[in-house]
Amino acid sequence: MMGGVLDDFFANKPQYVFSTSIEKDCAHQWLNYGNTAPLCIEFDREKLCKFFTDYLQSKAADDFYSSQVEYDIDKIKTKIKELISIYAKNFSEEDNCPEQFKSLKEKFYRTYACSKQNKFWAEKEYRFSIYSERRPEFRTRGNLLVSYIEVGIEKEELPITGIIIGPYNKDGHYKDTVEKFLKKFNYNIEVASSELSLRQ
Repeated sequence: MMGGVLDDFFANKPQYVFSTSIEKDCAHQWLNYGNTAPLCIEFDREKLCKFFTDYLQSKAADDFYSSQVEYDIDKIKTKIKELISIYAKNFSEEDNCPEQFKSLKEKFYRTYACSKQNKFWAEKEYRFSIYSERRPEFRTRGNLLVSYIEVGIEKEELPITGIIIGPYNKDGHYKDTVEKFLKKFNYNIEVASSELSLRQ
């Protein structure tokens, strides 16, 4: 009986993640995720959360959650032990306390979904997660097929606060082109160049 409950303890909906970092102009990010002409796009975090929340209100089947990723294994273990302790003390079957069980299940999955190996700590990742049963779109990344869901932004202005041109590109014309592109869509945003010097 316990096993049956635990089998249903994970999220029932597919998870789609928009990964960001709390650090800007970071060497680790340029080296791992940059290419010949990368950009660092800065967002207002609170406004971006509101953007997702407002958009998803029209999608009844979607859930949204955002959190900084935890890399400290001891903190992760402590949190998991706390949730397991609450489960062991209060639940034997899901039907006993459905709302409390649902809340505990959600906390467990959010802890699980925002935990990562400590070797990735330099990413300082902040995740925006959408749980959705919508039919996904697909794109290719290298030789992989990646599923995603579209979030409509046609009539919205994203809460972008700045753009940083990557350290590999010192061409002033590129910066001018980015500024013209932003003005076309009515974004009055500062475009700066990276303060780093990196080799490709």
